[in-house]
Amino acid sequence: MTFLRAALILLFLIPNPFSDIQAQDLKIGLKGGINISTLSGPPSSTDDVSARLLYHLGIFASKEVVDKIEAQAELLFSAQGATEDNDFAASKIRLNFTYLNIPLIGKYQLAEGICMYAGIQPGIRLTAEGKILEGQFQGTQDAKDDTKAFDFAL
Repeated sequence: MTFLRAALILLFLIPNPFSDIQAQDLKIGLKGGINISTLSGPPSSTDDVSARLLYHLGIFASKEVVDKIEAQAELLFSAQGATEDNDFAASKIRLNFTYLNIPLIGKYQLAEGICMYAGIQPGIRLTAEGKILEGQFQGTQDAKDDTKAFDFAL
């Protein structure tokens, strides 16, 4: 199932909290951007993890709740990961993850064109793999068992 088809199905399954208001007040649009992604964890003297420049794409819906305050929900496909240079194994590994992130955001307009955002972002891991680029054992390995299936951010 393609991402777009899955996203559309999910949108129709999620109850719409704004269903009793007029449609012209609801702002809907596309969203895309850049992720600078890395991994953290217990330090190791032999591993060097560096960030990767990746992307996110999706849709959003926004509705003014009261004057200067909006509620916004998003559905984003997000590519994340890192690159690891393992000196001990003399290898370079590219870690690739994809997530379906669902940010729920409150937006307060401080002045015209200047807003403050706060919210939560649950994420569901779709894929996880490690690709060995350099070293004795090159290839791709599934990493779902080594990563969390659910992610949460504030």
